[in-house]
Parts: sequence; structure tokens; C-alpha cells
Amino acid sequence: MTKTSRAALTAILAAFLLSGCTGTSQPTPSTSNSSSPPSTTTTAPSPSPSTTTTAPSPSPSTTTPDALAKEKSEAVLRAYFRASTECMFDPPKTPPKCFDAVAIASEKTKLMNTLSSAQSMETRTTGYNEVVSATVKSTALDIDLKKTPPVVPTVQWEVCYDVSKVNVIDRAGKSIVPPTRKPRGVLTVYVANYTYPALDGWRVALTKPEAEKSC
Repeated sequence: MTKTSRAALTAILAAFLLSGCTGTSQPTPSTSNSSSPPSTTTTAPSPSPSTTTTAPSPSPSTTTPDALAKEKSEAVLRAYFRASTECMFDPPKTPPKCFDAVAIASEKTKLMNTLSSAQSMETRTTGYNEVVSATVKSTALDIDLKKTPPVVPTVQWEVCYDVSKVNVIDRAGKSIVPPTRKPRGVLTVYVANYTYPALDGWRVALTKPEAEKSC
């Protein structure tokens, strides 16, 4: 691999693995933000052995739309960080749909471009990105896809991630990760749902590095 191509690939992978990438378009969240109430766990009392009891009718679910959005978007967020490295373990064998379940819009385009670069440069990744912490910054669930830009239900997260176990190896088996790489970083992650209120439509639509923050 020439010095020029190695430098180009390192820059691409650095943007992808080390600090995220700002997409070209961002879903416009609705303006109705709210926080979810804390969840509680209750235990039904045991009936007396000397009496016959009738189980009470189940009470309506108290799970709010915001709580469901947080739960589902967080699951996709964590799957996204796993796929971002797992789909790079063996690029020539990575199926084209590897990112379909975790990313959409500009973020999916970025991932596919990175995969294409890894395939052409014959590099592979080992280890996993790890989510150290994830905090909801806002939740907006209005939807109007006919607007320009479209208004898309979005949960905005601030994520502390760890890449200390991630390595990028060239075809000669040598690491191309720069020695100046920081082990941790902070990303703002926008998880959007273009098919809301369907619960399986959440995908990472955009990530934005927060270079001035640390974790």
C-alpha cells in the first residue's frame, strides 16, 4: 500500500471509527420535547392459602410514547455501535444489507462508503466500539414527511464511546491506527423513525462528533 493510499484510508477510518461523521442532512425533529417518567416495578401480594382468589384484571399500560421511543432507540443505538465494527471484520464477505437494521439516510451512506473503502484497500477491523454511557438529550415525536425538510420523530442522544479495543489492519497485517488516537470520545447521535408509530423503524440517521467534550 502506498503512503498516499494509506493516508487516505486512515483519514476515512479515523472519521468513521474514532470521532463519527457529520452527515449532509439531518432529520428535523418536532418541537414537543418531554422526559419519560421513571419506571417502577410492583409485585402482586400472594393469596392466603386458606382462601380462593381471583386474579385482578391487568391495568392499562403506563408506558408513555416517550418511554417507548427511548427504549427502542437506545437498542438500535447500541446495535449501531456494534455493527459499525462487526460489519468491517471481513469486508469482502460483508453483505450489502449489513447496516440496514441500524442506520438510514446520510449515516447509512457514510457506513457504506467506509465499507467500500475497506474492501478496495483490503483492510479489516478487529475489536468492538463500546458504549460507555448514553444519555437522552431530547425526544420529539411529531411526524410530517411531506414537509421540506421532513419532520421526523427523533431521539437525540449524547454517547460516550470507547474504541481502545478497536484495531484496523492492512492487508500485510499491520495496524494503521494512528498512535495519537484517543481511547474515548463523545458523539451526539440522532436516532430517527421514518415509519413512526411503528416501533421497529428506529435507525441512526446522523452522528456528530463533540470534539470539545470528553468522557
